[in-house]
Amino acid sequence: MEILAWLIAGAVVTVGALLIFTVISAFGKLKNYNKTIEKALEKGDYMKAEKIALRYVDSYPEDFILKYYLGQAYEGQKNYAKAIFYYEKAALLVSVETDAHLRSQFYLRIADLYKRRQQYKEAIGYYALVLEKDPRNSKALFSAGECCFQLGLYSKAWEHLSTYVTLKPDNVRAFYLLAETCEKLGKFEEAFQNYEQIVENHATTDEVLTTKSMYRSALLAKKLQNYQKSEKYLRQLLEVDQYYEDALKELVGLLVLTERVEEAIHLVQDFEKEVSPPTRADLYFHIGNGYFKNKEYYTAIQTWKKGFQDNPSHPQLRELVNRYADILTHKGMEIYFGRDQHQFELFLEHGFPYKEIRGMYHEGHLSVLQVQETMVVLYRAPFSFKEKEIAIVENILKSRFNAAPFFTLYALYGVEGWDEVKIKEQNQIELVFGKGFIEWLEQTYDRFQKKKNE
Repeated sequence: MEILAWLIAGAVVTVGALLIFTVISAFGKLKNYNKTIEKALEKGDYMKAEKIALRYVDSYPEDFILKYYLGQAYEGQKNYAKAIFYYEKAALLVSVETDAHLRSQFYLRIADLYKRRQQYKEAIGYYALVLEKDPRNSKALFSAGECCFQLGLYSKAWEHLSTYVTLKPDNVRAFYLLAETCEKLGKFEEAFQNYEQIVENHATTDEVLTTKSMYRSALLAKKLQNYQKSEKYLRQLLEVDQYYEDALKELVGLLVLTERVEEAIHLVQDFEKEVSPPTRADLYFHIGNGYFKNKEYYTAIQTWKKGFQDNPSHPQLRELVNRYADILTHKGMEIYFGRDQHQFELFLEHGFPYKEIRGMYHEGHLSVLQVQETMVVLYRAPFSFKEKEIAIVENILKSRFNAAPFFTLYALYGVEGWDEVKIKEQNQIELVFGKGFIEWLEQTYDRFQKKKNE
C-alpha cells in the first residue's frame, strides 16, 4: 500500500501514526489530492504538502485524512501548534461509535505534541481520553505519568507508572521515574526497591540510569538505615569517575555515622590528594564530625578549619570556624580541649599560682579540683554548661570531696540561658567565662611554657 510504504519511510512519523494510517487505508481509495500530498510528505517536502492541502481543506470539510495530512505537514515543519489544530479537527471528524480505536490513536498523537511543547496539562487531558477507553494502554500510561510528574501531580504519576511497570517490566526509564515519584511522595522504601530493581535486574540495559539508580539506592539505603547496602553501593561507585567524589563524601559520612571514624580517616587519607578542594572540604567536615563525636574537640575544630581553608564558601564549615574562633586563635586551647589528660594535669599546676591543688577528679566533660579551700570546676566541652549539670557537680563535691555545693566554674561559653542578671542573682557559682576565661587560660599557658623552657 502506498500510504503504508510512505509511513515506514517518513522520518517524522511515529509508531502511533503507523497504526493510524494502517486503519485509514481500510477506508478505501484515496482522493487524488491526498495522493499528491502523500507523495510530498514521503519526500519530506512539508511546505509543498501544506500548500496543496490548504488548497483543498475548505472545499472538503469532512475529509479527516486531508486534515491529518495537513497536521503532518505542520509537524514536519515543527509548527506544532498548527499541527495540533488540524489533528484535533481530524479527530473530531472520526466517528466515536465505529472508529473509537482510530480516534484514540489521534488523541495519542495530539497528546504527544502537547507534551513536546511542555503543555503537560493539555497532554494529560488527551492521554486521559485514551485511558478512558483503554485503561491498560501502555503508551498513554507512561506518557501521562511523565506529564503528571512534570506538573508535580505525584500521586497521579505514581498511579499511572505503577500500572505501567506491571505491563512493561523491562522499561528502565519507567522504573527510574517511578522511583523518583516515590521519593517525592515520601515512599522511600518503595523508591529504594524501584531503584534497586534497575541496579540488580537491568544493569546492562542503560548504563547511565543504572549508575544513577545505584547512587540513589545508596542514599535511600542510608536514610532507611540499611547501612550495609548503602556502603556496598557507595564502594562500587568509587570506581565510577563521574560519581567517585560524591560517593566518597557519602561513604565517609556513613562511616562516621556508624562510629567507624578511624576507617573514615584512613579513607580520606587515601583520596584527599586526588579530589577537588570543595570535595576535600566536605571530607574534612565529616571527619571533623567524627572527631567531635569522639570528644576529640580540638582536633575536630582544627579539621574543620582545614576544610574551610579549602572551601571558604562552605556554609557549615564557615559557621563552625566562626563559632569556634576563640578556640582557634587563643593560646592554651589545644591543651584545655585536647585529649592528652597527663599534659592537661601538668598544665593545671600552673593555673592557680601560689595555691596548692589538694585533689583532682575527672568525669566526662568535668574536671573538679580542690584548690586549697576552694572547689574549682573546669568545663572542657566547647559549648555552654547546662544548668542541669549543676546536680552532677554537687554530687561529685559531696561524694568525692565532702564539700559544700559552692564552686568556681570555668566555662568558655558560660552557662546556657544565664545572662548577666542571672549570674549576679545566684550565689552558688562564681562563673569565669568569655574574656575572663581566655585571659586565665593564656596566663596559665605562658606559665606552663616558661616552666617547660627552664
